[in-house]
Amino acid sequence: MTLQRNTVILVAAAIALGGVVLITETLQSTSNGDGVIQKSGDRLFTFQEDQIKILQIERPGETLKFERDQEDVWQMTAPESAIAEQASIAFLLSLLTTEPISRTLTITPDQKADFGFTDPIGTIEMTLDTDETHTLVLGGKDFSGGSIYVQVDPASDPAESAEAEIEIQVAAIDLINGVERPLEEWKAVIDAPEDTAESSPASNSAPSANADITPPETPETTEGVQPQPPKAASENSANPSPEMKPKDTPSSDNP
Repeated sequence: MTLQRNTVILVAAAIALGGVVLITETLQSTSNGDGVIQKSGDRLFTFQEDQIKILQIERPGETLKFERDQEDVWQMTAPESAIAEQASIAFLLSLLTTEPISRTLTITPDQKADFGFTDPIGTIEMTLDTDETHTLVLGGKDFSGGSIYVQVDPASDPAESAEAEIEIQVAAIDLINGVERPLEEWKAVIDAPEDTAESSPASNSAPSANADITPPETPETTEGVQPQPPKAASENSANPSPEMKPKDTPSSDNP
């Protein structure tokens, strides 16, 4: 009888110990150091990039808005009206629609400050061609500094969000770069046309059509007096000047 009682106690202890181990391993595999439950995830949004027709970015002190025109070219409508830098838009939209998330977490409302959602880096709002809207809130960086916490389509009712648990995702840190780029990098750079008149070397070297052209000077002549031609050389040699007469030589008869 005593043997059976000891056997039952040992079996019960083994079952209890196995249950504790199972619960511990489950908690370790589904939660991080803060006790936040983790779930697997895929992409932030399931729609395609070409379905987005309006993009709005709210960041501290500034709101940027872009719209896709009929030629499929993004135009900036706020804070300025300009042709948008297409590469900057494409970079951000690619992250939103194709970049996989690391994991999904569930937090309580009082943990929002710990994950950077009380003072977010920025908020991205997208309007699709079906007029459906989606929002992404960028919180703080994770403990490693290589990813960022984000919240997809947060509840619009403050009372509901204050009571219910919040599902957040861990996404690529490049989202910060896509939102925080300077305003000038959101606008397309349009090269001014070159001045052909200034750049042409022929125009610099050719004389102007209105330039005064001075004719070469001609020697002055006295009116009515014909210039005398120079005397011939033979005439000068036939009449030598007195200064050129040869001197007398002494006679050979004189001693």
